[in-house]
Amino acid sequence: MRVKKNKELLLWASILISLFSIFLVSYQSNNFGAPIPFVRYIDDNELPTAFSLFNLKNVTQIDFNMLYFFINVALIYFILFYGNKIIVLLKSKKQS
Repeated sequence: MRVKKNKELLLWASILISLFSIFLVSYQSNNFGAPIPFVRYIDDNELPTAFSLFNLKNVTQIDFNMLYFFINVALIYFILFYGNKIIVLLKSKKQS
C-alpha cells in the first residue's frame, strides 16, 4: 500500500513540475515547458513573460502538445523515481 501511495505521489509531483515548468523555462520566446517544450504561442509577436500566455487575448493562440507533455511527465517521473531509489540505497549503505 505504501509503495503504491509513493508512486502516486511521484506521479502527481511530476505532473505539477511539468506544469510549473511553463513559467520557469522558455525556449526562443514563444516555446514553454521543460525538458521538452510542450506549449507554443502561435503569433509573430513575442511574449514578455509566460504569464502573458493566459491573458484572454492570448489563450486562443496557444498550441498545447499533449504528447510532449506526457513525455515530460514520464521523464520527470523516472528521474524522481530512480533518484529516490538511489537516495534510499545510499542511506541504507551509510547505516550499515
